[in-house]
Amino acid sequence: MFKLTSVLAVAAAMSFAAPALADDLKSAPADAFAVVRVDVKAITGSALFKDLVTPFQNTPDYKKGMEELQAKAGFDPFKDLSSVTIFLSPGKKGDPAPVIIAEGTFKADKIIELAKKEKLTEITDGGAKFLYNAQEDMGVAITNTRVVMANKKYMAKAVKGTGGQAKLAGLAGKVNQGDAVWFAVNLPAEMKKQMGNNPMANDLQSLRGSLSLAGGGLGLAMAVGTATAKTAGTLAQMGQAQLAEAAKNPGLAQMGFADAINKASIKANGTDVAINVALSEAELGKAKAMIGMMMMAGAAAGAKAAPEAAPAQK
Repeated sequence: MFKLTSVLAVAAAMSFAAPALADDLKSAPADAFAVVRVDVKAITGSALFKDLVTPFQNTPDYKKGMEELQAKAGFDPFKDLSSVTIFLSPGKKGDPAPVIIAEGTFKADKIIELAKKEKLTEITDGGAKFLYNAQEDMGVAITNTRVVMANKKYMAKAVKGTGGQAKLAGLAGKVNQGDAVWFAVNLPAEMKKQMGNNPMANDLQSLRGSLSLAGGGLGLAMAVGTATAKTAGTLAQMGQAQLAEAAKNPGLAQMGFADAINKASIKANGTDVAINVALSEAELGKAKAMIGMMMMAGAAAGAKAAPEAAPAQK
């Protein structure tokens, strides 16, 4: 799949009038089994983001990367993106096929400069006009505030907002869509097969939840949908046992995760298993230092693993 900046570049280069795009859920493919929505503004405005990510934004490598991105596309993902919604449908060879909707502010004048380097052409398919790369099987349409990306099979309906998936929309309606991140998944058969010989795999139906970063704290509300109340009760008991074991682990307590473990709740509610964690700003603060150290270690490992550029030929 193209880098986001490249996709935006090619899309803006064409002077077609993109159709008005409908609400995200109306753009869901008919066979979509999952949706994830990220409220970028809610995340970047949170205390957790400022404490953990801001230090990275002050590093030379980050600043250099952002300067290059700004120069080429006039785009800063942390400032210009408002939200990203991703739908997943069954794809080729078992890989999911995504439909991606990015909302925000995009500068066409900068993006056009990159468009000439990409092999996308303007096509009309299914009554929708968009840019398409046949080799990558990737289409893109853009307005000043929204970008839609998908393969050709799903592109037209995603652009026109005539896809729709009542079952997925119904499941998504059970989560708090005002939270920073929310998701809903109707577990497909292929995903259940990947669970191996788990005898309860066939009874698992769905997964939904949301993450809130409001008030400086953190709130996670998640539910696992099952076929029977018996399965839900069994899963809840297993989860409660794992929480009890975690509570006895001194290492987790030293890392600042004691409050998260002690305040976590796992209960059966009919055929659902409800999982909830609510941490205040003070409680979350105990774990921030360790999370920050883990992020720094991961970044350092990634930098170390990155290949060095080849020396210039004289």
